[in-house]
Amino acid sequence: MRLRTKIVLGILLEIFLIWLWLHFIDVKTAVSYLKKININLICSGMLCYVSAYFIRSIRWKIILDPIVSVSVKKIFALYTAGMFVNYLFPPLRGGEFTKSIFLRKMNNVGISQTLPTVFIDKVLEASPVVFIFCGIIFSPYVPNLAKIIMFPMLIVFLIFAALSIIAAKKKEMTSKKLKAIFCWLPKRFQHKLFEAIDSSFSGIVILDKHPIKLLGLVILSLAAFLLDASYIFLFFKAFGVAIPFWIALVGYTLVTFSYIVPNPPCQIGSTEVVIILIFSGIFGIDKNMVAAIDILAHILTGLCIIIGGSFSLSMIGLKLKELVELEEKMDDEYEKEAEV
Repeated sequence: MRLRTKIVLGILLEIFLIWLWLHFIDVKTAVSYLKKININLICSGMLCYVSAYFIRSIRWKIILDPIVSVSVKKIFALYTAGMFVNYLFPPLRGGEFTKSIFLRKMNNVGISQTLPTVFIDKVLEASPVVFIFCGIIFSPYVPNLAKIIMFPMLIVFLIFAALSIIAAKKKEMTSKKLKAIFCWLPKRFQHKLFEAIDSSFSGIVILDKHPIKLLGLVILSLAAFLLDASYIFLFFKAFGVAIPFWIALVGYTLVTFSYIVPNPPCQIGSTEVVIILIFSGIFGIDKNMVAAIDILAHILTGLCIIIGGSFSLSMIGLKLKELVELEEKMDDEYEKEAEV
């Protein structure tokens, strides 16, 4: 499927999700809440949001250091540009493959060398969730519905963690076993999935040789995760809703996992529906209040990503058009391989 077709379908999905969201809320009531916000808390929340991604860029820099040395300024620009691409064009390989393209453009480093670091960065992103879920899933204060949703996620994490440990010792064997499990997939999807498996396991092998570094990276991941939860917590507080911090923590985690499912451009509609379902449906917070918080948060974070990402792309010297053409070229290659 061509990228332009994917984007058109994404926009149609946006329209449907916005229509669905509007049936959940009273727009006038939601807008009225926007008049009573605490600007200082909103600014603090946005600072937490930006700081979380700065820490993630530092984490990626540490993973990259053995391969290529990149300054803190450049690595943050690379990370922000990847977010921007992912935000505008979710079909573009989640913005992940593009980070390796950026590195090739700026530092003349082969994509095959840096792609494993991108995948291992995403693996580390999920690492704090295991510890946090284990800590709160048995808490009597957490609603049963949240536990029902969290438990299968925790099982998947633990399975992936076990596979990662095995892969660190026996990469080729683990890779072959996983590929055999997914051999029923159409050839075109097999190539993409197998590429992700090989890249991810290559990164795991690299980290296995540096256990102290691995611990430090997990701590950075936890710090970024807590900052994201603080951003949610402060936005609710800015609207006069004093939720417990653990609700922000669990709620943000569940929202993050909704991004596994393909999202429309700029996550318009999908984020609104998911946040209502989680914070109102699971935790019982007034749906119009949640909608008002989400409207402001989505606008501010969207502006932050678009402005920061546009500046970063210009700094790298790469245009969105080039990325779109590259994605379509690679899709054509996958289709040709699938026909063979």
